[in-house]
Amino acid sequence: VYGREPGGLVAPGAEYEAVCDEITAALLELEHAETGRPVVHEVIRPHELYKGDHVGVLPDLLVVWTSESPVTGVRSPRIGTIELGSPERRSGGHRSQGFFVASGHRIRRGVRLEGFHIMDLAPTMLHLLGVDVPVNYDGRVMPLLVDARR
Repeated sequence: VYGREPGGLVAPGAEYEAVCDEITAALLELEHAETGRPVVHEVIRPHELYKGDHVGVLPDLLVVWTSESPVTGVRSPRIGTIELGSPERRSGGHRSQGFFVASGHRIRRGVRLEGFHIMDLAPTMLHLLGVDVPVNYDGRVMPLLVDARR
């Protein structure tokens, strides 16, 4: 998007919306190459689902893939058939980067968390629930709570 990325090619506004619509349609057309069943369950626009100052750092589109069977190829009238082996030996498409969204009356607003790990989720959830975090847990509590003394 012009003004957002250094090499932006799409104008904000109507052009951006049209490109997102086209990508969404193309994703929803994808079929499993072997079964013919859809491989995309849903495409979400984060700005329609989430609110706040940091929505702009989320991806433009979130793809919710179906999980019926491993996908070794996809097809659609738009792209034809693409077959490939999964680069991962596990069934999940795990990635090292992600995002975490929290909301509630006790959650600090406008906080951008940096340098945390998935191992920090369990201690953070226990802390938010008022449960002592066991000393043998890996991870640390993310600073999400509003100071109760205010």
